[in-house]
Amino acid sequence: MAINEKLLIQEVESDPSLILSLDATDSNSYNGSGNVWYDVSGNGNDAIISNVTWSGASYFSFNGSTSKVDLQQSFFNNVSQASYTAWVYFDNLNTQNFIVFPDSGTTGHGFGFFDFGNGEVYFQSDNTSNSNRGYINNSGLYTAGQWTHFAMVFDGTATGNANRLKAYVNASLLSLSFTGTIPSTTKSTTYDTLIGTRNVGGFSLTGDMSKVKAYNKPLTQAEVTALYNEGR
Repeated sequence: MAINEKLLIQEVESDPSLILSLDATDSNSYNGSGNVWYDVSGNGNDAIISNVTWSGASYFSFNGSTSKVDLQQSFFNNVSQASYTAWVYFDNLNTQNFIVFPDSGTTGHGFGFFDFGNGEVYFQSDNTSNSNRGYINNSGLYTAGQWTHFAMVFDGTATGNANRLKAYVNASLLSLSFTGTIPSTTKSTTYDTLIGTRNVGGFSLTGDMSKVKAYNKPLTQAEVTALYNEGR
C-alpha cells in the first residue's frame, strides 16, 4: 500500500465527521462478551446487540429473523448530509437483507440501504411516506458467499438525484436509477436506527457484518476507496 494511501486511510479514520465506528475486528469495540458493541469513534454511540453470534474473531453473524443491532437513537434525523459504510457478507440473496435502516415504526420508510431479495439493492433517502430512493440490479456487483463493502453518500445541498445520492460497492461508483425525488433533508423521526434488520416485517440480515461507520458529511470517492482498501 502506497504511503499516500495509508495517510488517506488515517485521515478518514480520524476525521471529526466520523460519528460512529463499530469495528468487530477491534477488541476495543467488541472483546467477545456482553451485549454492547462499542463505538470506537470517540462519540460514545454504542449499540446493543441481540440474537447475533460472535464469530470469535472479527464479525457478527445474523440469523435472518431475530438478529439485530440497535443504535439506541435516531441517526441522521432531518439532516442535509450523511454517509454510511459497511462490510457485509450475504449467505442468501433470495431474502430481504437490511443493512442499516431506521426502526421506522409502521411506515417502512427512512434513511438507509438494503438488498431487497429481488435482485436489486436499494439506497433509500426519503423524508415523507414515499419511497424516494436510488436502486440498481445487484447482478455483477456482488454475490452470496463473499465480503462486500457498501457506501451510501447523501448530500441534500446538491442539485439533482444523482448528485444528492451516491452509492458505492467495493469502492466503485454505481449508476443508480431513481424513484421519486431525492429530498434535501433526511426524514425527521424518533425511531432508533438499526443494523442488520428492519422492525417492520422482522427482516433480519442473513449473513455477517464486521464494520459499520457513519459520517455527518458526504464522503468523497477517494475517502470511500480508502475505507475499502483498509479492508474488513
